Amino acid sequence: MGSKNFAVGCDMGATKIISCVVDSDGKVGYECRFPTEAARGTKKVGENLISAIKETLSNCKDKNISGIGIGTPGQINFETGEVLGSAPNIPGWTGVNVKELIASEFDYPCVVDNDVNAAIWGEFLYGAGKGCKDIVGITLGTGIGGAVIVDGKLYRGSKFCGGELGHISLKYDGIPCRCGGIGCFEEYCSSRGIKRMAISKLKSKKRSLLVSMVEGDLKKITSELVTQAYHKGDEIAKAVIRETGRLTGYALSIIINILNPEKIIIGGGIATIGDFLFNAIRDGAKERSLPVPYSQVSIVPAKLGVMAGAIGAGSLILKGAQ
Repeated sequence: MGSKNFAVGCDMGATKIISCVVDSDGKVGYECRFPTEAARGTKKVGENLISAIKETLSNCKDKNISGIGIGTPGQINFETGEVLGSAPNIPGWTGVNVKELIASEFDYPCVVDNDVNAAIWGEFLYGAGKGCKDIVGITLGTGIGGAVIVDGKLYRGSKFCGGELGHISLKYDGIPCRCGGIGCFEEYCSSRGIKRMAISKLKSKKRSLLVSMVEGDLKKITSELVTQAYHKGDEIAKAVIRETGRLTGYALSIIINILNPEKIIIGGGIATIGDFLFNAIRDGAKERSLPVPYSQVSIVPAKLGVMAGAIGAGSLILKGAQ
């Protein structure tokens, strides 16, 4: 135990920061959670991140800490630690150098990467991707994030913007996306996409448990309520989830045809719906993929749950993905 190395791993989300100490086998020791408080500005977000790291370090003084890994929303310059862009859930975070922020407070090596890169790195090492060399990961939630691992290494692209799989265009004349594009995967299969689809279906057929759940106010529908209604047998909710799955499969078919991965690992809150969603995803992917690469890929749920990002971030220090 005394010779084992440890790292602090932090996963920054829109609402909370998860910090933990992780060892070189991917096992989590102490963990804590702090609010992100994004609405209070980047200074407060930075203070909360530092507080989470301080609390973690104070609870693992007996361990050989090798460094601090951070997974944060946005496109990240992995070499400098600067947030280059695309972090809408933390206003003002673009342009912040997270690595310098950590260096100003702690005398430890630090690596900073995109939060989905970190989570899928954790899955690659210790979760659903263990034993593979070529995997793709996506997270289905408030937005849709992606990460690509090729030959055991994270693919970041020529300027650190690779893996933005949520912005594959599914419909050239579709819904405008917040990124400025049209018909993006994220607009159809994220939480807001599920809400939009449910409202659209209910406008033509209002006999649904969902209507009573929101007392007739369709604006109150959320993806969580759609999931609850599905589990209670509601047909509209079931149709929404089936269509969300098939559209997700269509997006994955593009990835399958281009990258020919061994596995596609799907995480995030929406993925917890379970087998019905995953079967629809596989059906959609099979329908649109070339037969040979589809026959070689497994589409599976993530295994590490909410700790994937923090485990992966710490593991960027211990088993770096440079």
